[in-house]
Amino acid sequence: GGTSESLCSDFADTLDLISESVVVSSTSFVLDREAIPSSIVIKVDGVSLVKDTDFFYDSATRTVTFSNQAAPGVGSSVYVFYDPVTIKQ
Repeated sequence: GGTSESLCSDFADTLDLISESVVVSSTSFVLDREAIPSSIVIKVDGVSLVKDTDFFYDSATRTVTFSNQAAPGVGSSVYVFYDPVTIKQ
């Protein structure tokens, strides 16, 4: 994948193409460690989300996936708080 354009063409158009491909909001995030599912709290722009409605957690992949209605927009602040299943040593 990627974008390639000639440097001899209108560079503003090239930058627009690049920025459109970079500015994509994500609907899934992989956590660093496996979480205790009941401990997960997610806030998007300061608003707490509801587990199993606004987001879903897959412990096998350590992935939090947002529902379409709750997916954070570009530039949103996303905070994920959770207790890990194990403590790193």
